[in-house]
Amino acid sequence: EKTVRTTCSYCGVGCQLEVHASADAIIRIDGVSDAAANHGHLCVKGRYAHGFVRHPDRLTRPLVRKDGALVETAWDDAIALIAREFTRLRGALAGLSSSRCTNEENYLFQKWFRAGLGTNDVDCCARVCHAPSAAGMRAAFGTGAATNSLADIERTDLLMVVGANVTEAHPVSGARIRQATLRGARLIVVDPRRTELAAMADAYLQVRPGANVPLFNALACVLVEEGLIDRGFIAGRVAGWEDYEPFIRAQTPERWEAVTGVPAHRVREAARLYGRASRPFMAHGLGVT
Repeated sequence: EKTVRTTCSYCGVGCQLEVHASADAIIRIDGVSDAAANHGHLCVKGRYAHGFVRHPDRLTRPLVRKDGALVETAWDDAIALIAREFTRLRGALAGLSSSRCTNEENYLFQKWFRAGLGTNDVDCCARVCHAPSAAGMRAAFGTGAATNSLADIERTDLLMVVGANVTEAHPVSGARIRQATLRGARLIVVDPRRTELAAMADAYLQVRPGANVPLFNALACVLVEEGLIDRGFIAGRVAGWEDYEPFIRAQTPERWEAVTGVPAHRVREAARLYGRASRPFMAHGLGVT
């Protein structure tokens, strides 16, 4: 009877869904063919896991605690109660948002708490789980956000996937990476676990847990040693290179081989692949965080 376009909330890829419904029942879910995030693709959750909507355990009416017990309440009464309490507690509230919300929903949430409810105490799960990587990116790039979009997967000639089991955790993005490699893009995987992508990789660096920093220093050492860097770009855009270069030249793959568990010759092979690529793309997940 009707089709509704919406955003899947199972992970952070942001796949666009076409939800086909009859009365109050979901009949089928399809991917939106022209959506930038998923190009019509969906994983098994996005396509088939809509049964939770009709699950008997699902709450469909608000519950308000009265005399120590949760009691079903009319929507208008529950919303009025929340509004009264928020008004009473204005300025003494805190908000916790979610990665399962869209960017727009998270923006509205923080604006409502800051401007509407008078509190700057707003937090989200990204600060907890991605705090170290966001801090590192902020120091290097000025912001904790990604420098590439997922659309660049189709444009790259080399992908480096670090600490992310993408085909399991974000299957639609994982499928795009697989497709890129099948079209000829080279693939480097850095992960303690031999993932599905590791089996397809041109270079698989099975790093010991906790040894990411010395491994990446060793990769950078090879890039500098073998001249696989753009010195013109560095001179015009990079601060502190004079201190960094002598430091990084000392971080050889041979020096850190016993710590990382990755043979030095494999580190050198991977660095050459990365350094000779025209359009490399690096993706990291919670494993490196």
